[in-house]
Amino acid sequence: MEEFILGGLSVAPGTIAKGTLGNVRLAAGTKVGSPVVVAHGTEPGPVLLATGAVHGNEVVGTAALLATLKHIDVTRLRGTLIAITVANPLAFENATYASPYDQLHMAMPLLWPSMPDGMITQRLAASHKVAFDQATHYLDLHGNADPSFPIVMLYPDQAADDTIRAEQRRMADATGLTQVIMREPPDSSGSLVGSIAGQPAATASAHNVAGLMLELVSRQSTSAAELGRVAVMNVMRVLGMLDTEAEAQPTPKLDGEFEYRGGVVNNNAGLFWPKHSPGTLVEAGTVIGEITDVWGERVEQVTIPATGFVWGYLGTLYGDVTMALPEGSLIGFSAAAM
Repeated sequence: MEEFILGGLSVAPGTIAKGTLGNVRLAAGTKVGSPVVVAHGTEPGPVLLATGAVHGNEVVGTAALLATLKHIDVTRLRGTLIAITVANPLAFENATYASPYDQLHMAMPLLWPSMPDGMITQRLAASHKVAFDQATHYLDLHGNADPSFPIVMLYPDQAADDTIRAEQRRMADATGLTQVIMREPPDSSGSLVGSIAGQPAATASAHNVAGLMLELVSRQSTSAAELGRVAVMNVMRVLGMLDTEAEAQPTPKLDGEFEYRGGVVNNNAGLFWPKHSPGTLVEAGTVIGEITDVWGERVEQVTIPATGFVWGYLGTLYGDVTMALPEGSLIGFSAAAM
């Protein structure tokens, strides 16, 4: 095994190195980069890239990667793990979904092509390209606010070929999480969070790097780090990077196959009262919650559009996840049974 070179880092076999990718300046001259940790094994193997805090208020991904690194014996590792623990430090510092400087986030199509002379978030994203260029596999760790249910997202339609599709499935099976195939839903609700094809795991898969997105829970805390750690290490096991036994997830997966069905949106303003916990399988048309006005009168029953489940009650996506909703709020995401 030779040294692994990533940007300015040189990592000897059997060691872990820490550094940053990128170097942008704020108005007062403060330099900002994305923290990265490289665990380089003693035998050849895959190069797994994993990113946390692509959305700055989803710190659970950062916590899961740090927990993973603590559990790895790098002297027995095959291949290399690249962990960009805080992909969007500008948003991370401000506990915001997107960067407060340009309102961009790292789950946008920023890498193919990369834009080193673009806006400040685009410049940071461009510095990550050296990691994607060396990666063979990719995990993008996200998290929903509670109440929510953990899933893993696959992107078969964006995969470059059948080999990448098969690798997506192999990795997803290993995570132990409920699987949701990400395809544009039949109505316009999918556009609420942007194009599926532009998401990093989808775009990576289109460029021959098998990618998945993990949607964990408790996004703004470290309490669900174990979900992500188990998923990442199980993927490393199935890729042959680790020899240890696969671990069971603390949250059991749902049986069956599911497909993204889009967002659930309310028509009337008021307080949202969930009737079913995220991850509960229900029939199409089932009332999953109701809206009452601030005088306590029920003004709407919210139903699920297809047989399946809702994986999170978001309240408001970019705000404080309050269940006090104006009309037209993105209450949650749904997945339909296939």
